[in-house]
Formats: sequence, structure tokens, C-alpha cells
Amino acid sequence: MQQYQCLLVANECYQRGRMMTPTKIVVHSTAANNTSISRYVQPAPGQTAGLMQYQPSERRLTAAQMREILGTNRYGNDWNREGLYVCVHAFLGKLADGSLAVCQTLPWQMRCWGVGSGRKGSYNDCSIQFEICEDDHRDAAYCRDTFELAAELCAHLMRAYPTITEIVSHNEAGQRGYGSDHNDPDNWWPRHGYTMGMLRRRVAELLAGKPQQTPEPSAKEIYRIRKSWGDAASQIGAYSDLGNAIAACPTGYSVYGPGGKAVYSGGTTVVPDNKVQPPKQYTAGYRRGYAVRANGGLNLRKGPGTQYASLRVMPDGSRCSCYGYHTGEWLYVVAAAGVTGYAKLEFLERR
Repeated sequence: MQQYQCLLVANECYQRGRMMTPTKIVVHSTAANNTSISRYVQPAPGQTAGLMQYQPSERRLTAAQMREILGTNRYGNDWNREGLYVCVHAFLGKLADGSLAVCQTLPWQMRCWGVGSGRKGSYNDCSIQFEICEDDHRDAAYCRDTFELAAELCAHLMRAYPTITEIVSHNEAGQRGYGSDHNDPDNWWPRHGYTMGMLRRRVAELLAGKPQQTPEPSAKEIYRIRKSWGDAASQIGAYSDLGNAIAACPTGYSVYGPGGKAVYSGGTTVVPDNKVQPPKQYTAGYRRGYAVRANGGLNLRKGPGTQYASLRVMPDGSRCSCYGYHTGEWLYVVAAAGVTGYAKLEFLERR
């Protein structure tokens, strides 16, 4: 794990210097098509402290050396600026040479402002948080490699801070009421077959001393979007959920299931009985976060109607997200832990 430190000394979080005891790790992704750490991290003018290389070898760096390693940001919109309060403890992404690395941006026990706050409070008060630089969601290898790097960082932090007992996403923090209404990284990872549950299991493996790389998602679970099955180079996504694959499939492409069988092509869909039904409509106005408003909870179903089996009951007050896809008044939503299904619009309140 390549690891650097470029503390954001001009940022308000660093300037205020509030400390906390970490009990959680919150995982974010940037929701922008830019894999470069330099977009967010640069040395401040005149900065001499907080510039380090830890791995592969430990040494102090100058600001010029740090810029050479990270790459420069010509636009001056990095997070090492006065008056900017948003901040996390680290970024995962690409260096100037294209290699992947972790860059620490705050002392690990300094309170950041990353996850925001919710109706019950804020995990900013008790968590170490990091951002993964997103791409355009098409590169399965980049998703896999940053997923593994995130697992390595989580394991490293849990060894260093035994008070940490839980790893959550920004999405999960918001659904619990301890963060703002964001979907990351659950808006990205499932496109390539990864979930927060898989991250937690991978971290447990690393803590137990199992060094093997993150396995590829099982072919049994993956639906691939290609122009044709034989044209692997045209693949633009791979999903563990058929509905997500269909929702992301543009004109001229098809969704292929296990064994290369087309399950969505030219408007014709073949859905296995045990799978969630694909949405049939898209309305931009439905694209947002929602809160459940139903005494006793709301069923998340496999299809758009009460005749479909319930996947789980979403508690009253819990949160979910819709990316605009629906069938009539049944929204196709992402609930806790990245589970997807249908919920009746009349029992959902926009957030």
C-alpha cells in the first residue's frame, strides 16, 4: 500500500483542531469522474510540515516533491484552502504516475467534516473517514483495485486504533440518521459486483492474516453490458443486480447473463423468477433520497406490486434512494446495505 501524507493545514477542520476517539470508519467516494488525488490534495503555499512518504519507504518531503508525486492542480480548487470546512482524513486514487495510493490529509484522530449530519447526530464526532476518487464507473479493474486498497487501509486503521469496531458507507450513515443524504459508494460499487458487506468481510480476512487479492465477483451473479457477447472490449459495466444493469444499458447495447445469454436487448427482457423485476420507466424528478413514512415499516418488494414477494421491511423513518427509475408509482430504490427493490411512492417522503 503506497501511503503519503499531505495534511490540509489551511482547511478549517485542521485549523480548528478538534480531536475525537474513532469508533467507526466511514467510506466515501467522490461522485466525480476524476481518479487523481491531486484534484483534492495539494500542499498549501509555504507549507513545510505534514508532508511525508510512509510507504514504500519513510521520508520527509518538500512541497515541490509532493506536487511532483501527486501532480498539480491548475484550477486551485483543491481542499487545502482557507475558509473550506469540508474535509476527510484521506483520499484513495491515482498519483501523477498513474499508480494507486493513499494520501492522508488530516491526523487520524482529528475531527473532520465529511459525512455531514442527520436527524440523530453525526458520525463526524467518532469516525475516521476517507474518499475514493471515482471514475466514470466503466473500469472494472479500477473499481476492484481501489476496493482492495480501501480494505487494506481499513485493516491498517483498525490495527492502529482498537477502538474502531465498525465500517460503514456514507449511504449507510445517512440511512441511520447520522449523516447527510448521500449514496456513496453504494452508487458505484454494485455496478461491478462489490458491496459494503464484501468490504467488511475482506477487512476481516486481512485482519486474520489472509493476504490474497479481492476475488472477482462470481460469474453466477454478474450481468454484463456489451454490444455483443463476443465483443468483450465493448463492455461498459458489470452488475450483480439485473435491474441495475438494465437501468444502465444504453441504446445499442445488451445485458448478458451467466454463460453469455442476452436477457435484455431491443426492449425485450427475460427475468428469472428469483430476480427483482427491471424498472420500465425513468423520470428525472424521482431521482433523489427518500425517507419511509409508514407505521410498521414499508415492504421492499421484488416487483412493482403487492403480488411480489417482500425482500425486507424498511423501518419507518429509514432512508433509501432512487436514481429516477420506476414502474408506475412503484419506485426502484436502493435501501440499506445496497439492497434494491420496489417501494410504493405514497409511503416515501422526499428528503
